[in-house]
Amino acid sequence: AKEIAIAQASDFYDGDIRRNVSNEIVQLRKQVVAIANKRFGNRYIFSGYKSLTKPFNNNGEYFGDKNHIKIEVGKDFFVPINLHGEEVFFSEEIKQKEKNNLNNSKEESFPNSNINRDLASETSDTFKEKGNLFSQLSTLITALEINDSELIQNLLEKFDKSINRLVTMRTRVGSIINSVESFQAKIEKENIDDAQHRSKLIDADVAELFSDISKQQQILTTTYKSGQAILNQSLIDFLR
Repeated sequence: AKEIAIAQASDFYDGDIRRNVSNEIVQLRKQVVAIANKRFGNRYIFSGYKSLTKPFNNNGEYFGDKNHIKIEVGKDFFVPINLHGEEVFFSEEIKQKEKNNLNNSKEESFPNSNINRDLASETSDTFKEKGNLFSQLSTLITALEINDSELIQNLLEKFDKSINRLVTMRTRVGSIINSVESFQAKIEKENIDDAQHRSKLIDADVAELFSDISKQQQILTTTYKSGQAILNQSLIDFLR
C-alpha cells in the first residue's frame, strides 16, 4: 500500500488511473481484515483473552481485549504467546500520549478551569484519531477515488509509523520464540542427562552381563558332561 501511495502521489498520474488503482487498495484492505481475524483452530489469534470472539468487523472496530495469554516455559518464567489486535493494528498509545500532553498544556494555561479529558475529536472519529491500518487504507482509497494527491502524500508518514510498529511487533515475537526455543533446548538437555543418570542406576551392563552368562553356561556344560560320564558307568566300573 505504501509503494502504491508513493507512486500515486506523483502528478504523473491522472484521476482515471488513480480510481482504477483504488480497486487494488480495496483488496489489500480486505486482506488486512482477513489477517486480523485469522484463527488457530477455532480460536482467534488477535482477540486477547476473548479468543472465541471475532476481533474485527469490516469497519475495523475491535471487539477483543488487551490481555496476553501466557505459558510457563520454565520454573516461574512465563512468556506471552499472543499479541492483541489493538497493539498490532492500532497506534493507540501514540495518540493517547499526544492527548495527555494536550490536556496538560490546557491545564497549565487554564489551571482553574474544569477541562473534559476526553477530546471531542476522539469520540466523534475514534478510528481516525487512533491511526489504525484500516482507516489509513480507507483514506488512501478515498484519496485515490477523488484524485487528491496531497492527501495521498500526507498518508506516507502514517504508513511509515504503521510499518515501524509492525516491525517492532515482529521483533517482540522473535524474542519470545528465542526464549521458548532456549528453554526447550534446556529441557531436552536435562532429559538426556536424567536418562543417562537413570541408566547408571538401574540399567544392566550388557558386556558384563554377557560375560557372566557365558561363564555360567560353561560351568553348566561341564557339570552335564561330568554327570553323563558317571551315569554311563556300570556297577562293576564303580567297584573297580
